[in-house]
Amino acid sequence: ADGSRLDTKQFKWFCKGLLLSVPYGASIGGIATLTGTPPNLVLKSIFEATFPGQKSVDYQTWFTVAFPPSLILIIAGWTFLCLVYARSSYWNLITGKFIWDKSGNTYKGW
Repeated sequence: ADGSRLDTKQFKWFCKGLLLSVPYGASIGGIATLTGTPPNLVLKSIFEATFPGQKSVDYQTWFTVAFPPSLILIIAGWTFLCLVYARSSYWNLITGKFIWDKSGNTYKGW
């Protein structure tokens, strides 16, 4: 593709990256909060059953521990998706500078 038209094969590859970004984001975002995913609550109940005398895991404690790795994972995931699925000709599409229609016409701006 010369940058003015979308190559069908590249466009499908780009769409795969967009589709993968949804579950990646949901999984990574679910790690950061106690109620984000069910396994987090299961771990909380197992911890409380195993260590009954210890301080309970609350929302703030969980977020304090889980947010930094979640932030690192979201940056790594975004970088991976951009490097693998977004080719240089699609950078304007990612940033919203250009929109293409099916016939290859370019519309500037949103």
